[in-house]
Amino acid sequence: QLRSVVDAVLVGSNTVIADNPSLTVRLTHGRNPKRIILDSSLKTPIESNVYQDEFKHLTYVLTSKHADPEKIKAFRSLGIHVECLDFDLNLDLHLVKKYLLQLKIYSLMVESGKTLTTEILRQNVWNEMWWMISPMILGGMRAVGDLYLQGIEQHIKIDDIKLETVD
Repeated sequence: QLRSVVDAVLVGSNTVIADNPSLTVRLTHGRNPKRIILDSSLKTPIESNVYQDEFKHLTYVLTSKHADPEKIKAFRSLGIHVECLDFDLNLDLHLVKKYLLQLKIYSLMVESGKTLTTEILRQNVWNEMWWMISPMILGGMRAVGDLYLQGIEQHIKIDDIKLETVD
């Protein structure tokens, strides 16, 4: 349902590799959002759902200027939008934000894993955060990586916390 009310859904390459998501609206009615994949080295398999399903025309891959031209050509041959942004392998989320605004994407839902969540917090490019916690343990991964905070005075303050149990 959340996906049906945003302009786009964004994930990192690790999420595509680990989960092979569709990033579509299911179990409810609504339009499918654009799907934004951050993949600076084009390591996501071209066989992934987001590149092969009937909604692939909604998929945008944002990569670095150093990405393999042959891989770019392969993605584009499927109808996938590929944009080479002016960053190295270190992701600049401010450049990503500027590009998304050019696409008229004003509401963005990020379904991120540890790496992307850490960068979002580190680069301070978020407005609202919803943390979905499953009532089961799915592995040993932490939700956030090292933010390089040197003490309690450098904490990231989160206001207006609400807790709601869903199913």
